[in-house]
Order: sequence, then C-alpha cells, then structure tokens
Amino acid sequence: MTLLDDPRPISADSHALEGPEVFDGLPKRFGDDAPRVVHSESKGDWITIPNQPNRSRNVAIMCLAGTRLDYETPLPRAHASKPSAGSIDDPEIQAYFKGGYAAMRPGLRDGARRPDDQDIDGISAEVLYSGWFSMFGLPNHDLLVALQQNYNNWMHAQQVASKGRLVGLAALPVQDPGRAYEELNRVIKLGLKGIMLPSNAPRDRKYSDPCYEPMWALAEEAGLPVAFHVACMSHTPD
Repeated sequence: MTLLDDPRPISADSHALEGPEVFDGLPKRFGDDAPRVVHSESKGDWITIPNQPNRSRNVAIMCLAGTRLDYETPLPRAHASKPSAGSIDDPEIQAYFKGGYAAMRPGLRDGARRPDDQDIDGISAEVLYSGWFSMFGLPNHDLLVALQQNYNNWMHAQQVASKGRLVGLAALPVQDPGRAYEELNRVIKLGLKGIMLPSNAPRDRKYSDPCYEPMWALAEEAGLPVAFHVACMSHTPD
C-alpha cells in the first residue's frame, strides 16, 4: 500500500528533532561559533553555541508539543486560542528535561522507528520541518552552508529509513543566493520532497529580488513545494 492508498490523515506540520550527528565536524572547523550538543546530569542535553549562548535550546523543549500531564481535568480553552499547557515544573516533565535524548521515544531520532509512533497516533505520514530554527540565522555563511548540508543529509537518511512515511523539507542558506541554488540542486538529486525557508528574507533583501529567481525557477521546475514557518527567521528584525 502507498501513502495515496492510506485513508489516514497526513500531519502537514511536524518537526524534526536534530540529533548530535547533525553537528558532526562543525566545532573542529568553526570553533566556538559552531553549534554542538552538550550534556549535563542536572540539565540534560542542549544544542548550544559557545559564542552565542542565547541560542541554546534544551532538546526536550523541541519534542514536547505541550507540558500537560493531567488528562483528568477538563482543558481550559478561550475563544480563538490554543489550550493552556501544564506546568513545566511538574516533576515528570523535569525528569524528561534532565533525561535528554535517552528519555525520549526512539522514533523521535530514528526514522525507522517513527512509523511506530505514527501508527499509535493514527497518521500515515508527516511533513518534517526543522526543530532548531537557529540553524537558519547563523551570521557565518560558511558555517551556515556546512550545517545545512549536514542537516539535509541527515533528513534524507531519516526519510529513507521511514520507508516514505517521513517527508523531509530541506534547509537552504538563503543569505547566499548562489549557494542556496547549489544546495537546492543537490537536495533535488538527493530526493528530498520540499524546501523550508526562513519566514523573513535576509536583511536588506526581499524574496522577490532577481538574485533569487534561479532558486525559484529550479524549485518550480522540480515541482518542490516551498514552505515557510512562523518564528523561523534569517535574522531578528529591527
């Protein structure tokens, strides 16, 4: 049976959880400007950049859709708003934070195990956006390109391991239009099914600028959807 024959819904807005392998080799090449995963017994696993500590992110935050554990109590929800979450200070949630990758379900990091979770949730497939949005706003363009190439290779491996039930979106370094075009050409050949771009164009540019026309034309020719995600930024606007 193919996905087209599967009557279950597809999640069109799921997120990847980047593992340590996404950052392999970067600290050696770029020093303390490069992201890496660090672990501590008291705080769990973090993606961090020594020279930009404000970009640090506990990996548990990236894979928690909410922090609510009390399913017996009715869910308070105001008009036109998301349901409220539980307390991040809950002991079970805190244990999850401190446990890091080891405390998570295998399917969060292993594409071959992700279908186990999809079957529980009753979905046939997931479109995967990035989890660590800071990957799109690094000021060092050589580092940005190297990291996104690592990520795209990793995402492709996840997609293959899932036997098609993960639909990976490639990251492109739009701060350098020429290299973004080159990477798009590479991921098309790799077999990724779409691209994810920052929701704002790089500083002093617009996505309608002629320098991006080759990228748009190539995506159109290949039939790749172009996706933007709220809060994914190429830079922090003034």
